[in-house]
Amino acid sequence: MILIVFGVASYQPKGFITEIGDIKVYTVAPVQVTDETSTLLLLPDGFGLATHNIILSDKFASHGWLVFLPDYYEGDPLPEALLGPKPTVVLGECDRPSTANAPAVININAWLNKHNHSRVGILLQQLVANLQAQRPAAILQGVGYCFGGKHVLRLAKQSLQAAVAFHPSYVEEEDCKDIKSPLYVGLAGDDEMVPATLHQDLISWVQQSPSQLEFTIESYEGMLHGFAARPNTKDAAMKTEFERAFDRTVNFLQKYQWGL
Repeated sequence: MILIVFGVASYQPKGFITEIGDIKVYTVAPVQVTDETSTLLLLPDGFGLATHNIILSDKFASHGWLVFLPDYYEGDPLPEALLGPKPTVVLGECDRPSTANAPAVININAWLNKHNHSRVGILLQQLVANLQAQRPAAILQGVGYCFGGKHVLRLAKQSLQAAVAFHPSYVEEEDCKDIKSPLYVGLAGDDEMVPATLHQDLISWVQQSPSQLEFTIESYEGMLHGFAARPNTKDAAMKTEFERAFDRTVNFLQKYQWGL
């Protein structure tokens, strides 16, 4: 399968799309897979199975995880045209045709209502149950970006052995109550899409958890919302911080690949 990036065939995915229960999932495996190979649930931003999320999945698989990237937007992600000509565009190096720069027309409130957090939560709980049934001997970990960051926090309450969230959006106090998994949160220093108080809010909310969990929160100064998932790789500083964020994620999750 060759993915078309802004009308240009430019990336050959390492995995494939399948259905697990009621949800389509991009699945990619490391070179060697056993029953105990750690499973990574990658919860994407609003662009779903877009190319940058496929590339991220493949990148994690190259570090030893069996990765599952769910389409919890059920075939209706945000259009890639919304990425626009600004920074935080795509992970790949290709240029877009000029027609891709045209703004997409979308009623974001209607889209969010259609893909509400309750619906997404139900789909994820079903997916987690299926993965745990299929691979009972494997550790299940999670990483979430933007929209997916909220849901990785929710799953960290009971389903994940370790969790990472980058520039999570729509986060509420309830999402952070009773988190039981070790947690790393990376924030963009210049994130205009989340409340300015989010850093301190997360510290306050997570630390109310009765569990003695490892919790690390870090701000990547000068970075914009989305940098850890869809950086403009022609921006040297952003590319460097993306790689640092990815390495942080790998190192954090690897500590818990074989359980707590």
